[in-house]
Amino acid sequence: MNEGHEHAALEAIYQRREIQQMIEIEPVVAHILAIAANPEPRENRWIAYEALKRMSSGYVGWDARQPQLRTTRHYAALLEAIDTLLPQSECSDEEEIA
Repeated sequence: MNEGHEHAALEAIYQRREIQQMIEIEPVVAHILAIAANPEPRENRWIAYEALKRMSSGYVGWDARQPQLRTTRHYAALLEAIDTLLPQSECSDEEEIA
């Protein structure tokens, strides 16, 4: 993703009602999204995705501290946002699987 596209993707994500609710209730969600949007290369996109997913578990989804964020809708919105923001891997799918 180029810088302009990254910025546009982040703007679109922040416009989502679920994302706004999460950040209002649990501001750390904005930090998680910022980590995902960081353009620095990662060794493995899947590992980064799983790490951010684990990082968010106490804030969104069934294990959320705040009952309002214990919904599938919020959980799915955050995972979709993380997936969208993470830079694509440098290697091919076959290399990632190996």
